[in-house]
Amino acid sequence: MAHYLLDGHHKMYAAAQQNAPLILVSFLAVDESLASEDEIKSALAALILFHEKYDTDN
Repeated sequence: MAHYLLDGHHKMYAAAQQNAPLILVSFLAVDESLASEDEIKSALAALILFHEKYDTDN
């Protein structure tokens, strides 16, 4: 899976310099993806686990 940052690279750089959390919005075109259904489910499960581990609002 590849991600392309279309806008906001300055904010991402500033957050990285301050070791601050950053929220990204991702869109996944499942019908256009080369990934299998199992790969997509695995990637989404990993994102959920990551969110649960690093969510600073809880």
